[in-house]
Amino acid sequence: MAATTVVVQAGLKNREATDHHPDAPHVTTTYSPEAERAVRDAITAAGAKNVELLHEISTTGDAVHELKANDARLSSLADELKKQSKAAREAATLTQDQLAKYTSDKESFGKRWAYILVKQRKVLEEKIRQGEQVYLQALGAQQRAEARETQLLRDKNAIEAENVEVKEKVKRHGVAHAALDALYEELFDGPTPGFPDEDEREAAFKSTKKEHDGYVATFRATVRATKENNLVKSTIGRARAENNRARSALQNSFISGVDTALVFLERTARLIEQTLNVNLKIDEGLPRPLDTAFNDNHVAVAQHLIKARTALQEPLEVSYAYITNTQCNRVIQDVEDELKLASEAQAVLTKLLKHYEDDAIEIVKSTARSLEDARQGLAEIRQMAFEVIVGHGSAAPNYHECCDRAASFVQVAGDETARMPDPVIDDSGLPPPPSYEASIFKRRGAVKGANRRQARSGPPVPTA
Repeated sequence: MAATTVVVQAGLKNREATDHHPDAPHVTTTYSPEAERAVRDAITAAGAKNVELLHEISTTGDAVHELKANDARLSSLADELKKQSKAAREAATLTQDQLAKYTSDKESFGKRWAYILVKQRKVLEEKIRQGEQVYLQALGAQQRAEARETQLLRDKNAIEAENVEVKEKVKRHGVAHAALDALYEELFDGPTPGFPDEDEREAAFKSTKKEHDGYVATFRATVRATKENNLVKSTIGRARAENNRARSALQNSFISGVDTALVFLERTARLIEQTLNVNLKIDEGLPRPLDTAFNDNHVAVAQHLIKARTALQEPLEVSYAYITNTQCNRVIQDVEDELKLASEAQAVLTKLLKHYEDDAIEIVKSTARSLEDARQGLAEIRQMAFEVIVGHGSAAPNYHECCDRAASFVQVAGDETARMPDPVIDDSGLPPPPSYEASIFKRRGAVKGANRRQARSGPPVPTA
């Protein structure tokens, strides 16, 4: 520490000192003795607060590790207690069974007379003796199992009681860290005249944070794309289900089969349209360039959905009254073929997005590590400034970081993505499932209208 202090002293006195972060950009600040003196005065004024916070961090630091150890022990105890409780219940059941058997052999008047009549009294007595031994063994096993369960429960309660105080210390520890961060930001954020090393470390930290935030945004984009792709999958499945219901309606109803099928096909068409809208957004925010396989399958999903939509347009929009059972069957089969191909392309996208998401979180973990290293380097040089200017060298051991924040940076990214809402399909505009009366009424109305339009040019359309 003494050698490091000498280097820092040289850096504070000489703005050309070279203790810079290797990745830090060069930072130039406007220097004046008055500005440097103001910074030094501010550091001096905050010296007592700095030592107070560092002491609080030092005295409560062990609680962080203690809480982690206690939580791990509680998790282990919970599993062990669950198994032991089951073993105790099974032992109690076995004991009750053995007691009932032993009591039956010993106290049954009928059994005793039966054994006496066949001159097997000694056999009965031996059976009773063995039954008693088996019962006592089962009772002993039950008592041991229950004693072990009681001990585990006692240990669990003791750790939970201890954790009350430990958690309070951890809370104080976090508050002290936050207060120290705020103090350093107030003193050193931005250009700090007379402290070129601190400025370059700060610039390096901010540059690393910007890079990390960019990769977090990429990770969020992959998670969003995965959610939207999952919605595409489920909606294609719903569209295929409605299409299959249309097929069943044709097969199972002679009178209103086409009418009922067309209502199901209307629902299919609406779902296809909404699926197309969701599919268009999947690649938004994903890092470029995307794999050829991703682009090809993303386009393939859209193309097959469009073909399915096109197959439905004529029977639904142009010739509702004229479509025959055979034509309707052909449309249903064409739609099913296209939706099946769209589903296959979507399955490839699912695998690719899983790969993208895994890669993105690994990069976030890597940049989180770099960000924490940069943060610790910045905190170290700021803490050294207090040692040099205020002269509290004896407090140096408290300056060592006790809480690595790399994992928390990753957790923040995970928490942010977890709060992302799941995309949904709006079903409010979806036609209701058909009823027999509605289908017949719609069919007859369409046929009558078609007959009126064709009265001058041809024979009427049959109603059945």
